[in-house]
Amino acid sequence: MTLTEPTSIAVAGDWHGNASWAIRCVRYLAEHTDVTLLLHLGDFGYMGEGFDRYMHKVSREAEKAGVTIWVLPGNHENYDWLAKQPVDDQGRTITAPGILALPRGNRFTVAGVTFCAVGGAVSVDKGRRTFGRSWWPQEEITETEAKTISAGPPVDVLLTHDAPMGCATPRMDRRSFLDWVGPVVASEADAHQVRLRNIVDALHPRLLLHGHMHARYSETVEWVTPDYKPYTCRIEGLACDDMEGNQILLDLTDPTNLAVTDLTPPLSKGPRFRDD
Repeated sequence: MTLTEPTSIAVAGDWHGNASWAIRCVRYLAEHTDVTLLLHLGDFGYMGEGFDRYMHKVSREAEKAGVTIWVLPGNHENYDWLAKQPVDDQGRTITAPGILALPRGNRFTVAGVTFCAVGGAVSVDKGRRTFGRSWWPQEEITETEAKTISAGPPVDVLLTHDAPMGCATPRMDRRSFLDWVGPVVASEADAHQVRLRNIVDALHPRLLLHGHMHARYSETVEWVTPDYKPYTCRIEGLACDDMEGNQILLDLTDPTNLAVTDLTPPLSKGPRFRDD
């Protein structure tokens, strides 16, 4: 699918079904830009009791703002529910009016800039979750999916939920992480990030945007493709709901630069919007 407009889009990190924050982001976007497309990097809120009400509120606000939301599902999403929803002619899942979920490996072009969406991550707390109610194994990128996505052509921007292995993501130290989740889950999380890194190396994007880690950071890496060609990738990690750095504006007018600016609304310590 190719979109010729707009020349800038919004990108948001995890919202976790936080309706008040999601509405705040959409309203702020409408008040300060003319953007009509928001890409969400996962843990949008497709799970939990009452998530249908959350979806209705966000959909209604997005419609009023003239904004369409495309979501790449994260790890905290109800994949069984998503699989039962209707799909459009581009393979995107219709989850509510104006809100679509992108399948893994979905490619699209906006203003001449090519994108690929690769959602999913390992829930490192799945031992404290319930299978089929708060945790779903479909959350992980499979080896088959990784190979299929990697076989495609390079892209300018790679959208992911998880962070690839090798980036400087702010996180707890390794010993604390192992004490928290245990060696088995830690190994699963590492393997997932390796699979994602293999996709990154194969597609060697100029820019990678991810959520999941709940931290805003930026770094530029020098990595190598599978055929040993060096490439440069700028990585932008986004924070989660009610944190600075949860939403950014991506300028598409210069595909060689792809500049980003902060578009995070005031945090909850300021005046709160009604969400009804």
